[in-house]
Amino acid sequence: MSNKTIEQPVLRDNSQGIPDNGDSKSGILGGSIFGTTVKIGTPILVSFIFMFLYNMVDTLFLANIDRSSTAIISGVSLVLPIYNLFLALSTGLRVGISSLVARSIGEDNHQKLANSFNSGLFIAIILTVITLTIFYWRHEQIILFLAGERLEPEAIQAGIDYLVYLLPGLGLLLLGQPFIGVLWGKGLTVPFGIAMVISNIFNVILDAVFIFKFKMGPAGAALATSVSMGVAGLYLVPYFVIRKISVSVWPKMKQIKKKIIMEICNIGFSQVFSTFSVSVAFMILNRLISSIGQTEMNSWGLCYRLDSFVLMPVYAISGATLVMLGQTFGNGNWERLKKIYHSNLFFAFICVFALAVLYIIGAPYLFKLFSNVEAVIRSSVLQVRIVTLSFLGLALEIISTSTFQGIGKPFAAFWLAAIRMFGFAIPLSYFTV
Repeated sequence: MSNKTIEQPVLRDNSQGIPDNGDSKSGILGGSIFGTTVKIGTPILVSFIFMFLYNMVDTLFLANIDRSSTAIISGVSLVLPIYNLFLALSTGLRVGISSLVARSIGEDNHQKLANSFNSGLFIAIILTVITLTIFYWRHEQIILFLAGERLEPEAIQAGIDYLVYLLPGLGLLLLGQPFIGVLWGKGLTVPFGIAMVISNIFNVILDAVFIFKFKMGPAGAALATSVSMGVAGLYLVPYFVIRKISVSVWPKMKQIKKKIIMEICNIGFSQVFSTFSVSVAFMILNRLISSIGQTEMNSWGLCYRLDSFVLMPVYAISGATLVMLGQTFGNGNWERLKKIYHSNLFFAFICVFALAVLYIIGAPYLFKLFSNVEAVIRSSVLQVRIVTLSFLGLALEIISTSTFQGIGKPFAAFWLAAIRMFGFAIPLSYFTV
């Protein structure tokens, strides 16, 4: 990173700052880098572990509706690009808010922190109304487009049912980002982790009830997800009120600032486009794979759901990196900023390599849990063996993305994802297929 292209913040005294209310500011600005990363990242990692376990159980429940069928998992997999789109918007919003909050703390700026929350909440409400209106209006046409020509009507209907019941949860996902963004920016990742643990426990329980007790099939899995996201919100919002997290949970129009909205969009825009480019790429790849056959689509969907096993620690380290670099940048300590980046990147590489080896070894046994179709198992194992070690490159991209976002210069990160997907993944996929 070149200092010439980034406006230098004013160097501040580390001993003063916004009252922490539980913030880990002193450790971020001057403590052990590894220790601080572990402290901030562990609750995030725990939440991702529970999300992964939920995905495992959810996929297992869906597969056990009919273990000899490839239609259900294939149909549900059609919704993945839409989920990625909402994830792109949510992640971009959260990153924009948390980056501003982290720098506000580093700058000792209370007002900017409050403005960041209210402006972010305004953006979240607008995005939720627009996206839900569009997807409820055209949900059938969107699924038919993603399905291509080789999927059975049963798979297409499974995709439609899943999307309709998942959309309320995706709306709640957007609305929750301003709250999560403030917590992440302040280094308070424990309440986020607790919310995700509670949410995923509810999700697993409701999955079993809706899928098998009420015979709702894929729609039941989606409804369980939507309800569990609401449960997470019922924990986070009262937490803000009880702990008095430097901002009021009630929107204040006077704290919605055009300049802050533009800053959030500027930082989050690259993340949105970065993740959105991946989402568009997945739409293209979905059509390509579904055009090969339903068995291949089933394998593709299974691998997508289980690959996150390898990347869980990277996302936790990434979340910690954004907070640490945001506050360090706001404080003006360039030397520590560089040390944080290199230390956390090395940490991420070690984690990915260890889990990738474990995933490759365990793949032949793992996928037998989800299908009795030998072709699906064989195709899934082959995909894991070919792709998984390349996640080392993803670790570099994810940590670098958080670094640029933390210092408020995120557009360099956008090109990493865009080049990866549109420069290599899609062209090579069409060439090899």
